[in-house]
Amino acid sequence: MYNSITRILADPVASSTATAMWDEGDGWRGWTIKDDGRYYFHDIPEPGMSDIMDVLMEREYEKEQ
Repeated sequence: MYNSITRILADPVASSTATAMWDEGDGWRGWTIKDDGRYYFHDIPEPGMSDIMDVLMEREYEKEQ
């Protein structure tokens, strides 16, 4: 996972928009990268994919404020 984040951050086109979400059996986790190079990682299990999407979007919004 960390290798994939490093590769995306090194590629200017790929790092402009990237999001990954996965289910580890106990819940969904994910990360997203914004075009300014900031990335947001959430490793607390969430019950569903839409829940992790909401968490990541809220984090992005909070950082913009």
